[in-house]
Amino acid sequence: MDNWDVTTNPDGATGDLPSVPSSPSITVLAGEAQRSYRISDRARVGRAQDAEVRLSSDEVSRHHLLIERKGQQFLVVDLNSKNGSRLNGHLLLPGAPQPLNYGDRLTLGRSVLLLFTPHDDVEEQLMMAQRLESLGRLAGGVAHDFNNLLGTVITNLSYLRRLQPETRLDHPDVRTTIDDSHAALRRASELTRQLLGFARQSREHDRPVNFSELVGEVVRMLRRTIDPAVSITEEIDPKIVVIADSNQLQQVLMNLVLNAADALQGGGQIQIRLKEVLGGGLVSSQRPHALLEVEDNGHGMDELTRARAFEPFFTTKEVGRGTGLGLSLVYGVAKSYGGEAQIESETGRGTKVRFLLPVASAPEFPTPVSGSRSLADSPTGLVLLIDDEDLFRASTTRMLRHLGFQVAPTRSGREALELVRSHPGVYRVVMLDLVMPDLTGEATFEALRRLEPDVQVIVISGQHDGARVEALLAAGARAFVPKPFDLETLRKELREAVEASS
Repeated sequence: MDNWDVTTNPDGATGDLPSVPSSPSITVLAGEAQRSYRISDRARVGRAQDAEVRLSSDEVSRHHLLIERKGQQFLVVDLNSKNGSRLNGHLLLPGAPQPLNYGDRLTLGRSVLLLFTPHDDVEEQLMMAQRLESLGRLAGGVAHDFNNLLGTVITNLSYLRRLQPETRLDHPDVRTTIDDSHAALRRASELTRQLLGFARQSREHDRPVNFSELVGEVVRMLRRTIDPAVSITEEIDPKIVVIADSNQLQQVLMNLVLNAADALQGGGQIQIRLKEVLGGGLVSSQRPHALLEVEDNGHGMDELTRARAFEPFFTTKEVGRGTGLGLSLVYGVAKSYGGEAQIESETGRGTKVRFLLPVASAPEFPTPVSGSRSLADSPTGLVLLIDDEDLFRASTTRMLRHLGFQVAPTRSGREALELVRSHPGVYRVVMLDLVMPDLTGEATFEALRRLEPDVQVIVISGQHDGARVEALLAAGARAFVPKPFDLETLRKELREAVEASS
């Protein structure tokens, strides 16, 4: 398809093709849950997990269509689909690309109807406004928690520094102090990971999400933010999995719980329930659905307020207390995945919001695969560590040497590449930071692979950028280990990398 030559469109027009601006969308009109997908320069449409426009209808093949930019024009080609494709009613011949213009309609099989349109940035802007509002409300509780955790570590280190030189490490007070510091730092690390995930601006590709775990994580974070006079109780069925964007699900739960807390000025109770139901009484389909309920015993809503609650920018809060986007976003996310949202409320009797999404079929839930190889207890091998943060590099070097690895620490990609060039064949296992100022992790990785094609690279980073990590893993990186490390995970990955390189 690199030599596409198109001079006609399905209606028979010839000549110059009209150009399409840079930001189109595919909108589902029929045969699927109505939603829009923003596309870039290339997008596959189909049922496969790796399809950028992922549909679920049985009429759609795993890879049904390809939409691709050629210069200033987008083209569409049927990928030899099982049930065929039509462009504005005209049959697409498999492998024969046709020009695609705004307003064109694509029919997949008999009933799945798609519309090619300009992308509207308003939805993304609304999502970001709502996310920033929620993050602002989280800041106070999170800062309080971090101060407590860091205060624990600083106090413990001060205590250890004042001990007499002859004090043994196995003294009970010393061990307790170290264990308490370690626990505090692990809590801080978990809180940071949650915040990074919540603050991520981009929408991920839809994928299986363990909704049960996600609800538990978000609720733990919200407990630090909400007034202690408000109690939160949970009833969460385990292992409920949906196909969705985890960032949007986090936002939905944040909005629902924070709204409930706002209705409980002076104290009250919020009940959060997650269970699997058949339709849940909200949708006609009887396939399994995940039903999330957030209920409060606050002041409730009158009939007029309840009728308008899902409208964008409608709010009963005073100026500065809300944008009026929270519940409209909840409703939009539910609808975009073929689900539903509903409010039950009476003045003086509290409010219950019900959020319903289809449950993922069993084969779509990823099952972790555990390694079966027996690893040696004593690690050996030379590890090239590339990280620009001095304190982190020094502490990691000490720990790896203590574990039995030989370590060559470097502070930049350029410094590491010069070392590899000077000593070919020596550095076969690399720990590579993803974010560095002089040469990015990606550029360093590409240069390393050119110098040492079989080098075993473990990517490390404190920024959990899923797209960048996945791209490096697809390009041949061995593994990703997030900072701060789970020490056993790192040791296991390094042992396997040393074995693979020998």
